[in-house]
Amino acid sequence: MLTATIGVAHLGAVLAASLSGLDALPITILCLPIGLSLILSLRAHVYRTAKAAITTLVFEGTGDGSYRIFQGSESEGIRCRVRTLFVTRFGVVLTVACEDRLRSRALVIAADAVGRETFRQLRVRLKIAPPVA
Repeated sequence: MLTATIGVAHLGAVLAASLSGLDALPITILCLPIGLSLILSLRAHVYRTAKAAITTLVFEGTGDGSYRIFQGSESEGIRCRVRTLFVTRFGVVLTVACEDRLRSRALVIAADAVGRETFRQLRVRLKIAPPVA
């Protein structure tokens, strides 16, 4: 589902560029960054193979609503706090601010990306006690 959403969004951008009435060369120049964005989005959010892709999210029981994220195969996570939160039955989008970065990072979890019960527990946890800083 996430793959389709990302694909349709990028396809829409290419279609909009194509219908802009420009010549072939400017359209090609406009479509190159869109294609690059598609590749980077798929690597980071769908396949989770990008270097900085978040592969694991662990709730810390410290009472302050903090999480620890893990990138790839690293053994020690990075402490983060959720800045914005969007929860639906189709997926969860978290924007997290981490100790080691100035910019926030987005974590998209589609409903079909994890087990049904795990996703239900995540949704319940985030709806009952949203950890937004």
